[in-house]
Amino acid sequence: MMLLYILACTTNAAEVSSAGLDAPVATVSAYPDCTGSCALSGGHGEDGALSESAFLGWLTQWAGEPIGEPTIALETLLFHGHRSEALLARHGQRLDDAHRDYLTAELSRDTVRMRMRLIDEHGVVRGTLDSDSFALKDKQHLSFDSTGSLGWLETGGKIKRVGLAHLWSRW
Repeated sequence: MMLLYILACTTNAAEVSSAGLDAPVATVSAYPDCTGSCALSGGHGEDGALSESAFLGWLTQWAGEPIGEPTIALETLLFHGHRSEALLARHGQRLDDAHRDYLTAELSRDTVRMRMRLIDEHGVVRGTLDSDSFALKDKQHLSFDSTGSLGWLETGGKIKRVGLAHLWSRW
């Protein structure tokens, strides 16, 4: 039954009826590299990257805003972390020392740890996960501990920083 559900999600009805139950499923996602479904599209560069002119506009706007406040300008600069970091190296002199140091420090916060618990319908913890630090945006495959009769369990996903105090996560 699950095979039919997966086929229905990735193919049209004519392909499902001709595929048969024993046919392997070539892909279960329109984005097999796990990046396309998460990528930003439109409004920036063709590839979703922040253009240099847009970066300079956000940087100029943020230079006049209070440090540490979650403004649209700061959130945008942090959302585009790697690109902002590269462009800040070229254009950092446009900021005063306090703004530049704060933005540099925030952009350097690029690792995260993941903790999860599996809890059954009776409230019993059936597995735990406590990862080491890993880089934001890198897809991870993490194993659960203490799963007992559930056997070996793994989850896959990623975490991306999307603002001053906001992370986006998919597991």
